[in-house]
Amino acid sequence: MNETFLSDLRDQVKAFTEADPYFLDVEIINERLKDIEGKIEEKLGPLGTGICIVLVTPGVGGVMANVTGANFRDCLLVARILEDVTLNETGKAALDVAIRLTALWSQARPDTFSSSLVPTEQVITLGNDPKYLSYDVAFTTESGTKIDIPRLSAPVVDAGSLASVSLTCATPGAALFYTADGTAPIPRNPSAALFQAPFAALSGQTLRARAWLAGYLPSPELRITL
Repeated sequence: MNETFLSDLRDQVKAFTEADPYFLDVEIINERLKDIEGKIEEKLGPLGTGICIVLVTPGVGGVMANVTGANFRDCLLVARILEDVTLNETGKAALDVAIRLTALWSQARPDTFSSSLVPTEQVITLGNDPKYLSYDVAFTTESGTKIDIPRLSAPVVDAGSLASVSLTCATPGAALFYTADGTAPIPRNPSAALFQAPFAALSGQTLRARAWLAGYLPSPELRITL
């Protein structure tokens, strides 16, 4: 499973952009950088180049209908070009950079998607940054990307002796919750017990159990009369 596909997508596009020599003197910054404001000030201040690109964290447009699994479509990628017109000595105005970026991204095809990026209807728009001249370049993914969430296998019971009933799961680290009163074996059920050691059961009792682990779908339920 890979929930980081959006940040992976952004990182791929960043690397693709940085490979173009045109951007050697135009810093490309990820929006989720810890000190993003400080980094922007550094690049647009007296000791910087006066221009930079901020890659906005991608957004998801929606889930693909009628497709099995978590398939995300229309992932939005935005590059925000910021320029201090009084300090920019690169010879590359913000609008020039926006146009170059649009031409380059039209050829980008990230590994996690089956087709190239496509420009939005308003691919280049004037930004509203209160301090710097800014332009936004916006693209979306034409096709989707899928996250497969694995499901845990059902617990296995070893009830050779009612005095010592054990539960196991094929996936290491899974938490096994069980009940013997007919209620659901889920973590938030006060009647559910977390299996930690063999336990005693009564003949004729119905044991219900499920496995739980972060990053997985819960297992099917084991239900057995002892």
